[in-house]
Amino acid sequence: MFSPSTVAQWMIIIYERQQRFNNQVAEQMASDLVRACEAVGTVTRNELDIRHPSPGPYHRNIHQSSASAH
Repeated sequence: MFSPSTVAQWMIIIYERQQRFNNQVAEQMASDLVRACEAVGTVTRNELDIRHPSPGPYHRNIHQSSASAH
């Protein structure tokens, strides 16, 4: 038997540039996700947290040619 659950904490972390996936788009996506969860009985409890992490030392432009990457 299916028993819906509660999602106590969640967030959205966006690794795309803000010009392509801004907070307005993320908020709409989150709203749609919450509605879909509610439709099947799943409850979300916390406020929405949207983060665009800044690139760290691990970040590399994947469009960069391999010759210029070295």
